[in-house]
Amino acid sequence: MNETSHPWGAARALLAALLLGYAWRLQDLFPVVDPLKPVTLATGAFLIVLLLDRRLPAEFVTVARRPPALFGVILGALAFAGVPFSLYPGMSLSFALQNVLPAVVLMIGIAAAIEYSLDAYRLSAVHVIGALVFSVVVLTRYNVGPDGRLGDLAYYDANGLGFILVCALPLTEWCAQHSIRREARLGALAAIAVLLVTIVRTGSRGAFLGLAAVVAYGVFANRSAPLRRRFGLALLSGLLLVGAGGKNYWTMMDTILHPTQDYNWEGNSEGGRMSVWKRGIGYMIDRPLTGVGAGAFSVAEGTISPLANVQQYGVGLKWSVAHNSFVQVGAELGFPGLLAFMALLFVGLGRARRAVVLGLAVGDRRAAAMGDALAASLVGYAVSGFFLSEGFSALPYSIVGIAIGLHAALTRQASGALQVAPASVAVPEIGRAAIEWSAWNSDA
Repeated sequence: MNETSHPWGAARALLAALLLGYAWRLQDLFPVVDPLKPVTLATGAFLIVLLLDRRLPAEFVTVARRPPALFGVILGALAFAGVPFSLYPGMSLSFALQNVLPAVVLMIGIAAAIEYSLDAYRLSAVHVIGALVFSVVVLTRYNVGPDGRLGDLAYYDANGLGFILVCALPLTEWCAQHSIRREARLGALAAIAVLLVTIVRTGSRGAFLGLAAVVAYGVFANRSAPLRRRFGLALLSGLLLVGAGGKNYWTMMDTILHPTQDYNWEGNSEGGRMSVWKRGIGYMIDRPLTGVGAGAFSVAEGTISPLANVQQYGVGLKWSVAHNSFVQVGAELGFPGLLAFMALLFVGLGRARRAVVLGLAVGDRRAAAMGDALAASLVGYAVSGFFLSEGFSALPYSIVGIAIGLHAALTRQASGALQVAPASVAVPEIGRAAIEWSAWNSDA
């Protein structure tokens, strides 16, 4: 099947619009469209199409009942169940409705809508388009401040922007290597340069570490590309980064090598990341089952933290966010939420990695490479997200959704090949075992 023989369909087109809206927030870049409420309209249209479709509702329920999507459902249930126990119930209810629920539904919807590997390719390309548009608008509309970083951005701050672009880079590299159309490959190559320049201008150290993790995965864990190509891509990425980064950028990155001198090190500043993380773990321990409420970490900082009492003496206090996705989820939803979140990422990564094995087993290197790209994106998220409050960002949930759908599509494809071909010509024994294992555990 080529890139044009399988119809896009209304459901997938609407999911593409939701990806651009929830994950990439393109509507925030163009305020002129805000009165039209495009994301709300696309959400309503998708729900209507979902109900009218013959296949999607049953597939939606099937996906939601099995890992890893089940862990996302648990996260959503915990977010709503914790509202009565939240430090700020109204805020938590709003956060659950506007952030947690869309991320989980988007993940399940994407997984359910993928019938063939081609669907996963197209939805991944939507991420690339979102990343490119966001980067171009930022580079042309916003300036780098005196601190050497982009400032006053729409929706995402500099750290958040760096984080989402790191997650999109592996998918962009896949498009540059495996798109059928030459124009798409050239466009993706140009997009890689644009994304790297934008990441440099964010000045985000978390994004730099995430990028390093993505490159490390590509060199040491990627199974779909030969070693020389992996090293070549790593070298090219390094050269582009060196070319895009100036003296200020590398001075900022150099501070990573001297962590104890940074304000984020515990004891250097009460507002530093390690001090905030320590307080967040304290909220987890104090409220192990319910947490402080979805989206209410900053409220905990200003009301129940050890520093909160200074406010009665007229001393200002920053009501800080968690600056760590794992601490954020654990503090806001308790230990059950943290376990579900970690399971979601771990099993989602496993689906992506098993898609690589299945792709190679049936001789589909494009699908195998997509599995590696999705896995690299999740690795980048786990590393960058360790320094940001992005535990409920729609972007990583959507990537898990693509991984679920790709794995299920390849399992169906591989199972069919195993049934119709004799053992002597079907697949190697390792591939045969992988197919049988994935078919037994399939979400399809």
